[in-house]
Amino acid sequence: MAQRPAGAPRLLDQVRNVLRTKHYSIRTEQAYVDWIRRFILFHGKRHPRSLRESEVARFLAHVAVSRQMVAGADVRDAGNYGARQGCGVYPP
Repeated sequence: MAQRPAGAPRLLDQVRNVLRTKHYSIRTEQAYVDWIRRFILFHGKRHPRSLRESEVARFLAHVAVSRQMVAGADVRDAGNYGARQGCGVYPP
């Protein structure tokens, strides 16, 4: 995988910057960043851009089973946000 250029912001910093530019609330920012972090850690710290839709579905299934719930709106919103911003996170 290609390394990011020296001095380039990390993925989660890029997400924070975009959310702040769009005037999202701090709680929404924290929720999105938290879900994206969980997604990255679930997949062994692989960059979301390198993952396929089936891997996104596997994460959502894991969340649903481990929390005994249907994947909530906040998870879907974070995935939709990632897809819209080109972060490589695709909604189900």
